[in-house]
Amino acid sequence: MEEEPESSEMCFDLILEMRLRPGTRKRPTGKDEKTIPQNIMLIDEFGDQGDKKRSSDFLGFVITITDRKKEMESIAQEVRGKKAELKSRDATGFEKDWAITRIARLKPETYGVYVDKRKNDHPDIWEGSDRAAAYRRVMKAAVKDALKRTVKDDFLVLVDYTTALEKGGHDTIMEAVKEVADETGTQKKKIMSYEEVDSKDCDIMQAHDFVTGALRDSVLGIDDRWMNQLSMKFKRLRKR
Repeated sequence: MEEEPESSEMCFDLILEMRLRPGTRKRPTGKDEKTIPQNIMLIDEFGDQGDKKRSSDFLGFVITITDRKKEMESIAQEVRGKKAELKSRDATGFEKDWAITRIARLKPETYGVYVDKRKNDHPDIWEGSDRAAAYRRVMKAAVKDALKRTVKDDFLVLVDYTTALEKGGHDTIMEAVKEVADETGTQKKKIMSYEEVDSKDCDIMQAHDFVTGALRDSVLGIDDRWMNQLSMKFKRLRKR
């Protein structure tokens, strides 16, 4: 692999960068306890929300929860070499094996939900002419599913930028958190901060793209081994 470039800082402010350094596992004490995210929740999609002939057959969201920021960044830097970015869909099988093996060693929590447009049992959240709204509703379902499954809380949420989130992206995330809190009777699992980032400028999101690609490759029938290696918990959304 090529020499490791400097870490991207564009998706974190300096204070968070210092406080989320490798090895930080314990919850802060005192006044910082309620203000510093303990974990990073990464959200990205595969497919699209379109319903035309040229649209993809799927829309899915994959979530990674980790507190190993530096290690995740290093994986992205190593696998892409001198390139600005290497997408999972453009990577070779060897590159996917290399990246996923190292991500799996960090033991992140990985979750996914998806809609199969070829089926006739679409959930209500998929219906309607406002496709950006449908995108946000499916993403909300993914966030709710992850929040219900995880025992972690205090998140910094990073979402890969898309025009579908230009209106209501932040509300989508926060509404999902509030619903989970209301349903479970707890105020834990707080989202402390939220950012939309461009993966070209955010190494940790580039690493997460390989996790997203693992579920995409599975639902497309390409290969299950990367998703299985991550022990991903996933489900297809359908009408109840």
